[in-house]
Amino acid sequence: MWLQKNWLSLLSITFLLIVTYLAATSYTNAVNDAFSNNANNWGAFGSYISGTVGVSIAFLAVVWLIYSVYIQKIELSRLKSELEKSGKEQEEQTKISALT
Repeated sequence: MWLQKNWLSLLSITFLLIVTYLAATSYTNAVNDAFSNNANNWGAFGSYISGTVGVSIAFLAVVWLIYSVYIQKIELSRLKSELEKSGKEQEEQTKISALT
């Protein structure tokens, strides 16, 4: 039940973790350098990570936005049908009241 409700969140987090891991691993393999004490190396690493993971986060933000609009569309259609039912019931009640 929990997995059915939160599958998109779990998929998003898993995707981000994989992208972060792959980006960090590919960077360390490309540099062939151990733990660095040089601030310039850390700046380059941060720039690389923000360029790769940041794009992934932006992509997921767009996916979540589209999903949110989809959910709102479904909810609005449900609300519209409920309002139509309520309107019909109100008309029937008005007719009954007019007869009595």
